[in-house]
Amino acid sequence: MILPLADNILLDITEKKKEEKTSFGLLLVNEQASRPQNKGVVEAVGDKVEGIKVGEEVLYEKWNGNIFEEGEKKSIIIKAQSILAKIIL
Repeated sequence: MILPLADNILLDITEKKKEEKTSFGLLLVNEQASRPQNKGVVEAVGDKVEGIKVGEEVLYEKWNGNIFEEGEKKSIIIKAQSILAKIIL
């Protein structure tokens, strides 16, 4: 498990595949339609982060943080100040 320090946040940014079925029965897979690059789910927060909780879906500034992959899972560690908004459905 990765535990971010100070004001850092760990986000899961794994792209979910969206499948569409045509009238002929063909499956079309669109990876980008389901999750834009700057959207993620909070997996862990540093001890100085306030107002962001594990499990929340957030939008963050592009071109920030450190991206890494473990198998099929893609994650990013960013500063709390890079969070632009929470997604509430």
